[in-house]
Amino acid sequence: MAPQPGFSDDIEVKNRIRRLLTTFFPERECFTMVRPLLKEGDLQNLDKMDMMKLRPEFYEQVMSLRKKILEKMKPKTLNGKNLSGDMYIGLMTSYVKAINEGTVPNIEDAWTYLCREQAEKAVEETLTTYDKLVNENLMKRIPTTLDDLRTQHRLVVQSALDVYKEKLISDEVNEEAVKELRKKMKEKFSKLKAFNDKESIVYPL
Repeated sequence: MAPQPGFSDDIEVKNRIRRLLTTFFPERECFTMVRPLLKEGDLQNLDKMDMMKLRPEFYEQVMSLRKKILEKMKPKTLNGKNLSGDMYIGLMTSYVKAINEGTVPNIEDAWTYLCREQAEKAVEETLTTYDKLVNENLMKRIPTTLDDLRTQHRLVVQSALDVYKEKLISDEVNEEAVKELRKKMKEKFSKLKAFNDKESIVYPL
Protein backbone atom coordinates (compact mmCIF):
# COMPACT_ATOMS: atom_id res chain seq x y z
CA MET A 1 0.00 0.00 0.00
CA ALA A 2 2.44 2.62 -1.25
CA PRO A 3 1.67 6.34 -0.71
CA GLN A 4 0.47 8.35 -3.66
CA PRO A 5 2.89 10.97 -5.04
CA GLY A 6 1.97 14.63 -4.65
CA PHE A 7 1.43 17.28 -1.98
CA SER A 8 -2.21 18.35 -2.33
CA ASP A 9 -4.59 18.19 0.63
CA ASP A 10 -6.61 15.47 -1.09
CA ILE A 11 -3.55 13.29 -1.62
CA GLU A 12 -2.37 13.90 1.94
CA VAL A 13 -5.73 12.73 3.31
CA LYS A 14 -5.53 9.56 1.24
CA ASN A 15 -1.92 8.93 2.26
CA ARG A 16 -2.83 9.46 5.92
CA ILE A 17 -5.47 6.73 5.61
CA ARG A 18 -2.86 4.48 3.99
CA ARG A 19 -0.40 5.13 6.85
CA LEU A 20 -3.06 4.35 9.44
CA LEU A 21 -4.03 1.10 7.71
CA THR A 22 -0.43 -0.07 7.43
CA THR A 23 0.22 0.90 11.07
CA PHE A 24 -2.83 -0.81 12.57
CA PHE A 25 -2.78 -3.75 10.16
CA PRO A 26 0.90 -4.62 9.53
CA GLU A 27 -0.13 -8.06 8.25
CA ARG A 28 -2.60 -7.83 5.38
CA GLU A 29 -3.95 -10.25 2.83
CA CYS A 30 -6.51 -9.92 0.07
CA PHE A 31 -9.15 -12.57 -0.42
CA THR A 32 -11.37 -12.26 -3.49
CA MET A 33 -14.83 -13.80 -3.53
CA VAL A 34 -17.54 -14.27 -6.14
CA ARG A 35 -20.94 -12.63 -5.84
CA PRO A 36 -22.97 -14.63 -3.31
CA LEU A 37 -26.09 -14.39 -5.50
CA LEU A 38 -26.63 -13.58 -9.15
CA LYS A 39 -29.97 -11.79 -8.92
CA GLU A 40 -29.73 -8.16 -7.84
CA GLY A 41 -33.02 -8.38 -5.95
CA ASP A 42 -31.73 -11.27 -3.87
CA LEU A 43 -28.56 -9.35 -3.05
CA GLN A 44 -30.67 -6.63 -1.44
CA ASN A 45 -31.94 -9.21 1.05
CA LEU A 46 -28.67 -11.08 1.55
CA ASP A 47 -28.88 -10.91 5.34
CA LYS A 48 -32.17 -12.83 5.25
CA MET A 49 -31.09 -15.51 2.79
CA ASP A 50 -30.52 -19.11 3.80
CA MET A 51 -26.83 -20.03 3.45
CA MET A 52 -27.78 -23.08 1.40
CA LYS A 53 -29.36 -20.81 -1.23
CA LEU A 54 -26.11 -18.98 -1.86
CA ARG A 55 -23.88 -19.90 -4.78
CA PRO A 56 -21.89 -23.07 -3.88
CA GLU A 57 -18.60 -21.45 -4.90
CA PHE A 58 -19.30 -18.49 -2.61
CA TYR A 59 -20.13 -20.80 0.29
CA GLU A 60 -16.87 -22.71 -0.25
CA GLN A 61 -14.93 -19.44 -0.31
CA VAL A 62 -16.56 -18.32 2.95
CA MET A 63 -15.59 -21.58 4.62
CA SER A 64 -12.05 -21.26 3.29
CA LEU A 65 -11.78 -17.67 4.54
CA ARG A 66 -13.16 -18.68 7.93
CA LYS A 67 -10.57 -21.44 8.22
CA LYS A 68 -7.76 -19.07 7.26
CA ILE A 69 -8.87 -16.48 9.84
CA LEU A 70 -9.16 -19.04 12.64
CA GLU A 71 -5.70 -20.41 11.85
CA LYS A 72 -3.99 -17.03 11.89
CA MET A 73 -5.90 -15.00 14.45
CA LYS A 74 -4.53 -14.53 17.94
CA PRO A 75 -6.66 -14.12 21.07
CA LYS A 76 -7.46 -10.53 22.00
CA THR A 77 -5.96 -9.57 25.35
CA LEU A 78 -6.48 -6.82 27.89
CA ASN A 79 -4.25 -6.33 30.93
CA GLY A 80 -2.52 -9.59 30.04
CA LYS A 81 -5.76 -11.62 30.07
CA ASN A 82 -7.19 -13.44 27.05
CA LEU A 83 -10.68 -12.25 26.16
CA SER A 84 -13.46 -14.65 25.24
CA GLY A 85 -16.08 -13.73 22.66
CA ASP A 86 -18.53 -12.61 25.36
CA MET A 87 -15.84 -10.58 27.09
CA TYR A 88 -14.82 -8.89 23.82
CA ILE A 89 -18.45 -7.98 23.10
CA GLY A 90 -18.76 -6.57 26.62
CA LEU A 91 -15.63 -4.48 26.07
CA MET A 92 -16.93 -3.12 22.76
CA THR A 93 -20.28 -2.38 24.40
CA SER A 94 -18.59 -0.25 27.05
CA TYR A 95 -16.67 1.64 24.33
CA VAL A 96 -19.80 2.29 22.26
CA LYS A 97 -21.66 3.43 25.37
CA ALA A 98 -18.89 5.89 26.21
CA ILE A 99 -18.85 7.27 22.65
CA ASN A 100 -22.65 7.62 22.56
CA GLU A 101 -22.51 9.55 25.82
CA GLY A 102 -19.96 11.91 24.32
CA THR A 103 -17.01 10.78 26.41
CA VAL A 104 -13.66 9.32 25.45
CA PRO A 105 -13.45 5.52 25.94
CA ASN A 106 -11.20 4.74 28.88
CA ILE A 107 -9.37 1.42 29.00
CA GLU A 108 -9.32 1.29 32.81
CA ASP A 109 -13.05 2.05 33.01
CA ALA A 110 -13.70 -0.61 30.36
CA TRP A 111 -11.57 -3.10 32.31
CA THR A 112 -13.51 -2.37 35.51
CA TYR A 113 -16.79 -2.82 33.64
CA LEU A 114 -15.55 -6.07 32.13
CA CYS A 115 -14.40 -7.43 35.50
CA ARG A 116 -17.73 -6.59 37.13
CA GLU A 117 -19.70 -8.19 34.30
CA GLN A 118 -17.60 -11.35 34.37
CA ALA A 119 -17.85 -11.54 38.16
CA GLU A 120 -21.65 -11.49 37.92
CA LYS A 121 -21.58 -14.27 35.32
CA ALA A 122 -19.11 -16.20 37.49
CA VAL A 123 -21.58 -16.14 40.39
CA GLU A 124 -24.36 -17.55 38.18
CA GLU A 125 -22.11 -20.26 36.75
CA THR A 126 -20.84 -21.15 40.22
CA LEU A 127 -24.36 -21.72 41.54
CA THR A 128 -25.17 -23.78 38.45
CA THR A 129 -22.06 -25.89 39.07
CA TYR A 130 -23.01 -26.24 42.75
CA ASP A 131 -26.49 -27.54 41.86
CA LYS A 132 -24.99 -29.97 39.36
CA LEU A 133 -22.46 -31.32 41.88
CA VAL A 134 -25.15 -31.69 44.54
CA ASN A 135 -27.27 -33.77 42.16
CA GLU A 136 -24.29 -35.87 41.08
CA ASN A 137 -22.55 -36.39 44.41
CA LEU A 138 -25.01 -35.82 47.26
CA MET A 139 -28.50 -36.73 46.14
CA LYS A 140 -27.53 -40.30 45.33
CA ARG A 141 -26.08 -40.72 48.85
CA ILE A 142 -29.33 -39.77 50.57
CA PRO A 143 -30.34 -41.04 53.05
CA THR A 144 -27.04 -40.74 54.85
CA THR A 145 -25.63 -39.54 58.15
CA LEU A 146 -25.44 -35.83 58.90
CA ASP A 147 -21.65 -36.01 59.24
CA ASP A 148 -21.33 -37.64 55.82
CA LEU A 149 -23.69 -35.08 54.29
CA ARG A 150 -21.71 -32.19 55.76
CA THR A 151 -18.38 -33.66 54.63
CA GLN A 152 -19.56 -34.20 51.08
CA HIS A 153 -21.19 -30.77 51.00
CA ARG A 154 -17.93 -29.07 52.01
CA LEU A 155 -16.22 -30.75 49.05
CA VAL A 156 -18.98 -29.57 46.72
CA VAL A 157 -18.76 -26.01 48.04
CA GLN A 158 -14.99 -25.94 47.58
CA SER A 159 -15.28 -27.26 44.02
CA ALA A 160 -17.92 -24.64 43.21
CA LEU A 161 -15.78 -21.82 44.64
CA ASP A 162 -12.83 -23.05 42.59
CA VAL A 163 -15.00 -22.62 39.50
CA TYR A 164 -15.80 -19.07 40.60
CA LYS A 165 -12.12 -18.17 40.91
CA GLU A 166 -11.32 -19.73 37.54
CA LYS A 167 -14.00 -17.65 35.82
CA LEU A 168 -12.64 -14.35 37.12
CA ILE A 169 -10.43 -12.35 34.75
CA SER A 170 -9.04 -10.23 37.56
CA ASP A 171 -6.67 -11.58 40.21
CA GLU A 172 -8.70 -9.70 42.81
CA VAL A 173 -11.39 -11.94 44.30
CA ASN A 174 -14.59 -10.16 45.35
CA GLU A 175 -14.94 -11.27 48.96
CA GLU A 176 -18.50 -9.92 49.12
CA ALA A 177 -19.46 -12.10 46.18
CA VAL A 178 -17.84 -15.13 47.83
CA LYS A 179 -19.71 -14.34 51.05
CA GLU A 180 -22.99 -14.14 49.14
CA LEU A 181 -22.23 -17.41 47.35
CA ARG A 182 -21.56 -19.19 50.63
CA LYS A 183 -24.81 -17.79 52.04
CA LYS A 184 -26.85 -19.09 49.10
CA MET A 185 -25.16 -22.49 49.22
CA LYS A 186 -25.80 -22.66 52.97
CA GLU A 187 -29.49 -21.99 52.33
CA LYS A 188 -29.55 -24.74 49.72
CA PHE A 189 -27.82 -27.09 52.18
CA SER A 190 -30.54 -26.43 54.79
CA LYS A 191 -33.14 -27.69 52.31
CA LEU A 192 -30.90 -30.63 51.44
CA LYS A 193 -30.49 -31.49 55.13
CA ALA A 194 -34.27 -31.33 55.65
CA PHE A 195 -34.78 -33.68 52.72
CA ASN A 196 -32.16 -36.08 54.11
CA ASP A 197 -33.85 -36.03 57.54
CA LYS A 198 -37.19 -36.85 55.91
CA GLU A 199 -35.72 -39.71 53.89
CA SER A 200 -33.88 -41.04 56.95
CA ILE A 201 -37.17 -41.35 58.82
CA VAL A 202 -38.78 -43.24 55.95
CA TYR A 203 -35.71 -45.37 55.52
CA PRO A 204 -34.04 -45.68 58.96
CA LEU A 205 -30.24 -45.91 58.80
